[in-house]
Amino acid sequence: MQFEAKLTLDGIMTLVAGVIAFIAVIIQIRSSSKQVQDQMKAQRDAEREEQERQMQSVATAVLFEIDHVYRLISDQVHADDFNIRYLIPPNRFIVFEANAGHLGSLGSDLARAIVRFYGEAGRYFLGSQQHLQEIENTKAAAAAKSFGSLEAFGASVSASMMEGSYPNALMDSFRPVKDAAIDACNRLCAFTAFDPSGVYALSQHTFAGPEPNAKKN
Repeated sequence: MQFEAKLTLDGIMTLVAGVIAFIAVIIQIRSSSKQVQDQMKAQRDAEREEQERQMQSVATAVLFEIDHVYRLISDQVHADDFNIRYLIPPNRFIVFEANAGHLGSLGSDLARAIVRFYGEAGRYFLGSQQHLQEIENTKAAAAAKSFGSLEAFGASVSASMMEGSYPNALMDSFRPVKDAAIDACNRLCAFTAFDPSGVYALSQHTFAGPEPNAKKN
């Protein structure tokens, strides 16, 4: 028994409907794929903008802290009041410590300049504390000697000499801090587009540094 295939109107309509449905599915798949790609791109752009915003916030906060610490040190070194020279700022860098893990995102050169400043500032504070402790120990040793004795006189002279050398010791320690502050603040201003005239460390000195648009290396 043989069947003869015949093309009927119903068959044609069914075939056309199937083709249309298939095309619609392909179009829907392509449309959905494009929507997914657009959403992924928008998410990447949003994440990139958020990362950039965070980097700018970190850089700005570090800039302000460096400038604040530098001002404290500079005021101490250049103070006319003898007592102010003995005021030691706290050896804590709150912003730096809180964001140390994010400095790498600012670029190697900028991160290196920031770390350099905090290293020099830390050495300044430590040296100042050690010098003051030596003076206090020498005074205590003089007080422990018999009053009017040669040993007491010698210890008193030593303490006076150490006190007299303290301002010069501060200045020697201040020079590398100043250089590091100028370099770091200059780079941070370039990175954040912050006006250098509003930064104490830069407004006090003539400096040269990277181009304003050279944010990362």
